[in-house]
Parts: sequence; C-alpha cells; structure tokens
Amino acid sequence: MILKFFYSLKNPRKFGAFAMHLGAIIILTGGIITALYRKSGYISFSKGETRRFFERSNLKSPIKSLGFSVRLDNFTLKNFKSTISIIENDGHIIKGNLRINHPFKYKDYVFYQAAFNPSQPDWTVLDVVKDPGVEIVYIGFFLLDIGAILTAIFAMRKEN
Repeated sequence: MILKFFYSLKNPRKFGAFAMHLGAIIILTGGIITALYRKSGYISFSKGETRRFFERSNLKSPIKSLGFSVRLDNFTLKNFKSTISIIENDGHIIKGNLRINHPFKYKDYVFYQAAFNPSQPDWTVLDVVKDPGVEIVYIGFFLLDIGAILTAIFAMRKEN
C-alpha cells in the first residue's frame, strides 16, 4: 500500500483514486473504533446539583464515571440553555454553556442539551458522549473528498 502511494505521486491521475480508497478504509476504521469504544448516556439534574456519573441505557454497565464532576449552575427554559461547571478532582472549575445544536466539549466528552420538563423549569437532561472514532471518520471523509475532487479535475483535463 505504501508503494502504491509513492507510485501515485508520480502518476497524479491515480492519486485521486488512491486517496478515495484510503479515505474509505479510514472511515471504516473509525466506525469500528466507535462501535467498540463509544460511551454515551445522560445526566439528569436540577439547578445546583452535581453529578460525577452518567447513566447508560446499557444494562451491563448502567452507570459510568466521568472522572470529574458536572454541576448545573443554571437552566433557562426560554432559550433551552444550560450553564454548567466542570469541577476537577483538584478543585479546578471550568464554566461552560450549551444549548440546542451548540454542545459543550470537555476532554474526550461532549455534552448536548437533550430534554426538559415544562413543569420543572430548573430541571434538564444532558446527553453525554465519548466517541474516540469520530475524528478518524472526519479524516477519512476529508481524504475521500480530496480524492473525489482530484479525480474530477483530472477527468476534465483528460477530456480537453
């Protein structure tokens, strides 16, 4: 495979196809990593409460430790926005805001605004996701796109 890569550099018409195939392999690899190592669940809490764990729907391990604490400082029902504090074991505090389609990222975790209850305006649910394969998939799609663009460019040049 490495030899094909260096050969493709000498023959730019084949580089596009090589990049697309490599991108597809990388996407599949990222998908496998996600399937094996992705952790997801939710945190349900009211204003002022702190959680160190998130709940999972997986019956084998229904509760998973975050390795730090998350406190809900505020939840605004009007704009569906949460203000949270991440509290590290050493006491260091990091503030964050999240709302619909604007998650908060900390370390390997992503927190998404998920649910609320109109009868309890200070209560909310955050989805918690740790997905080590997502960046790998993005790299694969980038290579796939570059390969498709190069293939199209060289195909147009060949016609002219």
